[in-house]
Amino acid sequence: MRAAAEQAGVNHRAAYRHFADKRALLAALATDGWRRCTAAGQRTMKRATATPRAQLDAFVAGFARQALALPAHLEVMTGPRLNVDGAHPDLEGAIADAMALVAAPLVALGHAAGTRARVAGLAVWAALLGALALVRHQRVRVRPAGRAALVATLVAPTLDGLTRR
Repeated sequence: MRAAAEQAGVNHRAAYRHFADKRALLAALATDGWRRCTAAGQRTMKRATATPRAQLDAFVAGFARQALALPAHLEVMTGPRLNVDGAHPDLEGAIADAMALVAAPLVALGHAAGTRARVAGLAVWAALLGALALVRHQRVRVRPAGRAALVATLVAPTLDGLTRR
């Protein structure tokens, strides 16, 4: 709990007043991260041209910039599943909202709603979260100013494959 409180920037004793346990604190941190990153992706997506591919590129860029600015959030967002028992429905809702924003342009590209769109969406998320992990853990060396652009570059081949019809 002490380490989780430190990640959240609060005194470990204060955290016990607000969260039942370490997992609850981490779930709240992950929920906040997903919401903030999704909102950033959505803002950039709204400014993109009307093509579904441009919307996906914009979402990836906005989400990546925000995620890299929130390293502690990103760590718990991409770490072990925190809501195995369903005790943190807000976290599942935040993740579902992010996935829905990616799914909409994929459906517009012809990935019919249902299993095909779900698989396509998961491919985008696997590429995005994997690229973020590579950059976050410095598996790929890049200057801080170029980190979000590198993530977008690493995700682009997945988007290329999904947008070719």
